[in-house]
Amino acid sequence: MALHRWANVCANRALEVRRIDRHVSAFLATVWLSLCATVTAQTRPYIDAYACAGMPRFIQNLDLKTPVAIDTSISRLPGIVIRELQGQRRLYQKESWKNTGHVGSSVRDAQGAIYVAPIPSIALDTNPLDKRNRIYKVHSGSGDIEVFVDLPKPAEQTQSNPFGTLGLAIDCQTNSLYVSSVAHSTPAQVAGIIYQLDLTTGKVLSRFNGVDALSLAVFNSPKGKQLYYGDARSSNLYSVRLRNDGGFTKGQAPQRQLSLLEQKNGDSTQIRKIRFKADPSGRLAMVLDDTEFAYRPAAETMRRYKKYFFILMPETNHWRLMSIQSQ
Repeated sequence: MALHRWANVCANRALEVRRIDRHVSAFLATVWLSLCATVTAQTRPYIDAYACAGMPRFIQNLDLKTPVAIDTSISRLPGIVIRELQGQRRLYQKESWKNTGHVGSSVRDAQGAIYVAPIPSIALDTNPLDKRNRIYKVHSGSGDIEVFVDLPKPAEQTQSNPFGTLGLAIDCQTNSLYVSSVAHSTPAQVAGIIYQLDLTTGKVLSRFNGVDALSLAVFNSPKGKQLYYGDARSSNLYSVRLRNDGGFTKGQAPQRQLSLLEQKNGDSTQIRKIRFKADPSGRLAMVLDDTEFAYRPAAETMRRYKKYFFILMPETNHWRLMSIQSQ
């Protein structure tokens, strides 16, 4: 019987158990309701931790035809770009947005403000070392940009690792912004940090040390809130538990979820983007986009990267690969 059908009949079956025999009904009902609680937790409606993301209000005042995209992947241009998805596919960029240098990850809060991380995808002339550990905020109403937070940097700036902030994720329920940084790492040494920031003030609330994370996403799993991250040095996907307030649990070790390399037709590439959703049948799904990352600006490539589609198997709490698509 499918899990969602189990969840639908739990209450009725519990009543039937109680009618079997009054002497054993309490024990049997307890066992049955325990099973029901587990199944219900696995099949309850999925709550997307990033569901609150709003569209920037300033986009309504642009001379662009909808739909539009907030693009950080146009390598020839520093800063974010708003582009049309249809028609003439025109671009819009406010002059001040170029001050960020080239950027990678971006997320939006409930008001539509955009948060971006500077990533030196081309060269250091547009992404100087002293600005590599920042997060910028583009205000929803005006489109004005400012430095939202400037995280600690190593005392000695070296070009052996020009990267700082990499991954971003928002948890709407705890008003948290998660930021991964490898500013203290070297090509040979892992010294990265994942920060939990207050999305309103930018204050650091908690941190998880000793991991180099390229991508981040919050997952409201059947077993509680977790932060997933793609390892910057391998094709592995890991997770760490989060408290109810979004903070990190001290003393825990990351849990390895899967490796792209171990999937059929998978590659040894890194994970640059993680997304969770519920598929039409109510199953929990995860989509991973891959990339090639090293501790140096990337050269232009014609390689077609891949998108991996997974389904969470509630019986084992493991992710099963469903398909891979070339992008």
